[in-house]
Amino acid sequence: MTKKIKKNVIGTISVKEALKTFSNKSNENKELLERTNKIISFIDLIVQRRKALGLTQRDLASLTNIKQPMIARIEKRECMPRLDTLIRILDCLNLDIHLIEKGFNKK
Repeated sequence: MTKKIKKNVIGTISVKEALKTFSNKSNENKELLERTNKIISFIDLIVQRRKALGLTQRDLASLTNIKQPMIARIEKRECMPRLDTLIRILDCLNLDIHLIEKGFNKK
């Protein structure tokens, strides 16, 4: 049985699956691949911060009241956290989200 992927709904599959699926050269897939790469970079920064603070996944789970297996799935890019979950994680890592206009900092 083939897994169906809804158009423009990247949240229905894992980040790893999205990379495999959208790596061809169509414009639509390029956009989805770009978004997926942004998510991966974001998750990587969260993992780096957790480690820099000397926290284990279990520590972060305890601080956020999110189960450790969910933290592991997020860090392995197997799922994308909901915004409220992401904010709980960022709060515990003493991080914040700031939105800036695209191209604002480009030189």
